[in-house]
Amino acid sequence: MNEPAPAVENPSDAVRAVLARYQLALESRDIDALKRIWPGLAGRQEEAIKAEFDRARGIAVRLDGVNVKITGSVAAVTCRRDYAVTTGDGQTLKTTTEMLMTLSRRNGAWTIDAIRHQVLR
Repeated sequence: MNEPAPAVENPSDAVRAVLARYQLALESRDIDALKRIWPGLAGRQEEAIKAEFDRARGIAVRLDGVNVKITGSVAAVTCRRDYAVTTGDGQTLKTTTEMLMTLSRRNGAWTIDAIRHQVLR
């Protein structure tokens, strides 16, 4: 009896799965989960995210118009990110940005290399 061939991962689906994990890590304010998919997160950027997580009572993230472009083991994702932070005193601060995320595939897994935001007017 022949064994079925192993499923071949669709790179676009795998990158979208990282996006979903990114969104969940932000919404659950889980810096460790964020660092698992973004191993290069460090320094001032990491401290700023930690500080925001500490101050926030809640975070909601929506990613719209996701466009994934894959070239070999590198991916570029562009999308609109709606980000809302509810502070400890109940204020909700909202930002909408055009997000550019770069990822690379190493050791069989996609991880985030960098994220840039440009505020939409």
